Amino acid sequence: DVAVTGVQTCALPIFLTFRSMRYGLLCLLLALSGCTKDKGGGQWLYQREKWKSMGISSYSFSFKRYCFCTPEGVGPFQIVVLQGKIVTVNGQPYESGGALLVPTIDQLFEFVDQYLDRRPYSSRVIYNSRYGFPEDVYIDFNKDLADEETGFQVSEFYALR
Repeated sequence: DVAVTGVQTCALPIFLTFRSMRYGLLCLLLALSGCTKDKGGGQWLYQREKWKSMGISSYSFSFKRYCFCTPEGVGPFQIVVLQGKIVTVNGQPYESGGALLVPTIDQLFEFVDQYLDRRPYSSRVIYNSRYGFPEDVYIDFNKDLADEETGFQVSEFYALR
């Protein structure tokens, strides 16, 4: 697992293996881009590309929010995604646009991107070592405010065939 703390970094891990030409090109681009403070020194982009390269569009997972919200909004939620669309939540058919808002893995990447672009006071992003998706995220936007922290946890991920 890889943790992103928001500190400046420009070193690429030596243990990276190049399973495909796509990974090699991505690592070369990251190395040539120099040091960045954005999204943990390129880990967000690397992990997003890792997820996309898997080509997984049907999967199930458990999702739980970290937030100051009602218990109904926290979860955990058992989510089933087929061909990129959520079809069931907790065994019930899911209607997008309804009262219950739950994400796909692609939407979790978008959330992390938006959260880190806001330059929070403190952040922790842990990516799944096998698939690359964000599996444990905690963001504290302001050290002086209580209850504005947010995040989520993904567990029990299974790719479906």
